[in-house]
Amino acid sequence: MTTSLSSLLLSQQAGKFNELFTAPNWLLFSLMAAGIYAIMIGMVLTFHIIQTQGLITYQVLELLMPVSTAIIAYILLDERISIVQMGFACIVILGSSIALKLVKYPKHY
Repeated sequence: MTTSLSSLLLSQQAGKFNELFTAPNWLLFSLMAAGIYAIMIGMVLTFHIIQTQGLITYQVLELLMPVSTAIIAYILLDERISIVQMGFACIVILGSSIALKLVKYPKHY
């Protein structure tokens, strides 16, 4: 909700808000349908993961969302990823792998 409100405020500041009223109805409907579809698929997958794998697994997988977003933005949008971002992404991936027990971590007693 806050994202949509901030987007509306930013579009008003940029002078693009009036384009909503001049856009064709099919385009507005398509954008709304795409948003509803994306939210619905996300919720279905979320509940499926929680039911089959558990809440802990879901929370750990949720930590990987910013990393996957950065990778997709690098591939599709030609965004730059700095060395620091790559380093912290590796830390998140390693930590998630250890938490999901995909990587064996030696225990010291």
